Amino acid sequence: MPNTLIVGIDISSQSNSIFFIDDAGNHLLKKPFSLPNDQQGANELIQRVIHCLNQYNLSCVKFGMEATSHYTWHLHLHLASSSELLPYKPTFYVLNPSIVKGFKKIYTFLPKTDNIDAIVIASIVSGSVN
Repeated sequence: MPNTLIVGIDISSQSNSIFFIDDAGNHLLKKPFSLPNDQQGANELIQRVIHCLNQYNLSCVKFGMEATSHYTWHLHLHLASSSELLPYKPTFYVLNPSIVKGFKKIYTFLPKTDNIDAIVIASIVSGSVN
């Protein structure tokens, strides 16, 4: 039975594309969503993560994010310092963009979009290919 929420985040200067799967590779959303890359967007992400954890009765959370210049650092720090996420034992995976690009090659005929990259990043962290 899955117990971990995996959050894949493709980060850009203005917005973040986000996707949720569980540790069995099950997609917990129909499609990725975007939030602004600012404090308000980060706070909303925390609330959505907690909602999903509760909805699916999951006890842990892992965040995967592509290292995109300095934009990753701010979100990573904000999530890591969240007292609301602390009970879910958050762990973080900051991925080199070349790893994401290489891993994406196993998916045939996918476009290069931030939404697709969020799904791929979540898959890398979970260790599953769906």
